[in-house]
Amino acid sequence: MACFGSATKVISFLAIILSSLTNSTISESTDPTPTPWPPQFHSIMIYNTSGTLQINSLWYDYPKGRNFNIIQRQLGDHVYDLEWNNGTSFIYTLDANKKCQTLKFDVGILTPDFLHGAHYLGQRKMDGFLCNVWEKVDFIWYYEDVVTKRPVHWTFYNGMEGHLMTFEVGAVLEDEKWQAPVYCFESGEQAEWNNGTKFVYTLDANKKCQTVKVGFGILTPDWLDGANYLGQRRMDGFLCNVWEKVDFIWYYEDVVTKRPVHWAFYTGMEGHLMTFEVGAVLEDAKWQAPVYCFESGEQADDSSQLNSVVDNSGPAEDLFKRKMLIQEF
Repeated sequence: MACFGSATKVISFLAIILSSLTNSTISESTDPTPTPWPPQFHSIMIYNTSGTLQINSLWYDYPKGRNFNIIQRQLGDHVYDLEWNNGTSFIYTLDANKKCQTLKFDVGILTPDFLHGAHYLGQRKMDGFLCNVWEKVDFIWYYEDVVTKRPVHWTFYNGMEGHLMTFEVGAVLEDEKWQAPVYCFESGEQAEWNNGTKFVYTLDANKKCQTVKVGFGILTPDWLDGANYLGQRRMDGFLCNVWEKVDFIWYYEDVVTKRPVHWAFYTGMEGHLMTFEVGAVLEDAKWQAPVYCFESGEQADDSSQLNSVVDNSGPAEDLFKRKMLIQEF
């Protein structure tokens, strides 16, 4: 199993805790309140975790329910942390190792007002700026420039610090760059098509998509092993060997070429094979489900977790956990 470290756990934890307390009752106060995040922005950040440094290119896109951290480790590799509002996250590399882990959290990305209800601590200097400072649930300390209202810095309870170097309001990353690579959906430790994840969607203006999770993956090449042989029959003009399996499917194979010709299901639905191109491969780019399959809404219909790494908390802890996991990826 791919090993994910401390940074992703911090960020994921943050998302879960803050969400659970966002709607808490707050007494009237004249203290300043944190400025909500803009719905879309791009920020270059430097994270320092006990002397371990990394650059994080953060793309926040709340209207489309997605958040993307492109991470450069100091003198090291790149790690990509792609998060969707239905709780699905992909953490992967784009190098020859093709590492990927798919995670399922109970909450989605941070809301723009995730700091609602934070405790005001006063003004302090940070990174050369005079800042208003808030703390939330003893988990995150958030610094905002008094003059511009832009975030400057945040610190997690474990000492991990984020220093914001840029803050581009309204910046949006192109849709095609939000796609996780195809190997995030292949067999192995990752959550992928072969572990039962399926996307059923249209590509028209309606943008309909349903994500479902079943208890098994795609058919294996020998999926008819153990079928009951029924003899030879004519089907669609071919002399075929015929098998039946568990009273569910009847499978017809051409006696001469050994190619499948026809199959019928117990419901009466029939499949007639018109072509059979051995070795044909669809280009990787066409295996990607559209981005709206990962946005929030009814189409997210996971019946089981892809990779259970969180308990029932809120967006604060969720954000924290994601960061901690990325550290060890």
